[in-house]
Amino acid sequence: MKRYAFGLGRIRGPQEPCCVIHRVRIITRCSECQHDYVMYVNRFDYARWQAGAKIQDVMPYLSADERELLISGICGECFDAIFKYT
Repeated sequence: MKRYAFGLGRIRGPQEPCCVIHRVRIITRCSECQHDYVMYVNRFDYARWQAGAKIQDVMPYLSADERELLISGICGECFDAIFKYT
């Protein structure tokens, strides 16, 4: 089983989960390929998303593929394979 970790190198802005006490580690398995993915997000951003805020508004530091994985449980590669753009 492969594990992929998304780093914090490209994070920017005031919502940056830089402080260890404010970070939450999320481990998500793609429902299609069964690979595990690890992401770190700000716990306050995560709580706002769970309360109903749009994920793109509260976690702009995540890539579109990372956000889709949290929403649907499908990684970017599998999403692209399922919904091929012509």
